[in-house]
Amino acid sequence: MGHLILDQLINNKNNNTNIQQSFQEIPNFNNVSININKQLYSNVIFLKNLNFMNISGNALIPVWNSIINKYKNNTDQSINYKVEILVIYDELEKEVGKYQLRFGKVSSRGHNGLKSIVNGFGNEFYRLGVGIGRPNRLNNQNYKSIANYVLDKIPENDWEKIQYDVIPKIEEIIDELRS
Repeated sequence: MGHLILDQLINNKNNNTNIQQSFQEIPNFNNVSININKQLYSNVIFLKNLNFMNISGNALIPVWNSIINKYKNNTDQSINYKVEILVIYDELEKEVGKYQLRFGKVSSRGHNGLKSIVNGFGNEFYRLGVGIGRPNRLNNQNYKSIANYVLDKIPENDWEKIQYDVIPKIEEIIDELRS
């Protein structure tokens, strides 16, 4: 979910962007790709974990620490660097088209990727859960396990809800965190 949303955020700002080429692997950091395009989003760095979601903290935390050390510990007093981390993830507890922004010591709600990040980094980051709902076990003969459900392609009508209802709100959240 997070990768699709990052791609859409970039595409919304510049319809000519080739998403696949806009993210590049980071030298000296394994399993993470980066997009820094000051013309699209000033003061925003997009990162994609290229590893398994369940162990995403292993790949992302070293990059975050590097960014924090570079900008938060800056000695140039004339520039105010604000470093905020926002993790976008799929949220089973919210229905499609809904989202929730949380910060600090809050439940990971069973999301193993978030657990991985919290275990290695702590709780000082924003979490933006984008609703995908739960598979309906009782009314659906084609019921899938939760693991299969979250790994499957998002149904077109669900993705449209996310594109039109949630992504504009995410853009507002990013703008708010940047200011």
